[in-house]
Formats: sequence, C-alpha cells, structure tokens
Amino acid sequence: MTDPTTTSAPTGTPTKPRRWRLATRPTGWPTPDDFELAESSVPDLADGQIRVRNTVLSVDPYMRGRMSAAKSYAAPYEVGEAMTGGAVGVVEESRADGFAAGDHVLHGLGWREVAVVDESAARTVDVDAPESAYLGDSYDNALAEAFNSLFKAELVRNRGPWKNVDDREIAVAEYIDWFNYRRLHGEIGMVPPAEHEENH
Repeated sequence: MTDPTTTSAPTGTPTKPRRWRLATRPTGWPTPDDFELAESSVPDLADGQIRVRNTVLSVDPYMRGRMSAAKSYAAPYEVGEAMTGGAVGVVEESRADGFAAGDHVLHGLGWREVAVVDESAARTVDVDAPESAYLGDSYDNALAEAFNSLFKAELVRNRGPWKNVDDREIAVAEYIDWFNYRRLHGEIGMVPPAEHEENH
C-alpha cells in the first residue's frame, strides 16, 4: 500500500498533508493567530475506511461556538487538535465497499488536506453539481437568518416569556402556521399563488 505521507505531489505542494489546528481559544472575533497550519501524518486504512483528499471545506458560524470551552450543543474543539467540519473531496484509496478511488464524497473531516473517513460517515455526491453545493450556500444561510430574525421579533419579543414548554410549543406551532399560510396567503384571499397569478 502506498504511504500517503510520501505520495508524490506537484512541485511546490508539500508531500505531507496539512491540517488546521486551533492554537488558542479566541477572545472576541477569531484572528489568524488563533489557528495554526501544521503537517500531519495519515494513518493506514483499516477495513471500512477511505482516504480522501479534500477539495472544498465549509466554514460555518456555529464553529465559533466550538472554539470556546463553554458548554454548547456541540462539543468544543480541543486546543492543539485538528478542527472538523463539512468537506467534499476525492477518494484516493478505499478499503470500504461502495467506495472506489476517484469517487467524490461528502464527509465531516474538513480543515485538513487529507482525511481518513469511516464508510458510515461518508456518502458519494454527484460530480455534475458544484462541490460547494453540498456544503450549503449563502442563500440558504440568508433565508435561515431572515426567518430567525423574524421569529425573534414577531414571536419571542412580542409574546414571550412563556410559563412552560407546552406553552412555548403551542406558540411556535401557531407562529409557523401563521407564517406559512396566513401571512403569505392572507393578502391574496387565501388562494394558492398559482391561482392568484392566473386571476391577475
């Protein structure tokens, strides 16, 4: 088996793959000094694993929370360890059924040039679509942020706080019903948009 740490590469490209590590926990906005780019070794593949050379990685807002040691819904990154996140790459070697060299895959070990991924943590993607499409796009993020802002302004600040979880669940369900149907359709007589367009 070829040792991936010594695989030949184009001139100017390091033969050992690199990974981005959290050097220190940021205070306020992260800066380049909070990260370090270091060479790393790549372990041999075990059965059920693939070696992937990443081509696109995702940098998402939630990652800022993981740079802190504070308790959150996602475990914090460890200082000195490689960070993780969504990535798309090309399989260089496979010891997993269903994956072959040359396949393009989506997985969660970004922030490094080469990753060893368990087959259960990867899935193949359509090479006809842009690789970045599998990591989300600015339109998705903008829509999510817009809805979140409206949710806070129109529901949380106007009707909260609530006494218990049941009251919160009812309030959220009522808001979603209003947002999806009455807000969008009320001004046009509660008819489907296609019907409204035909009539006007």
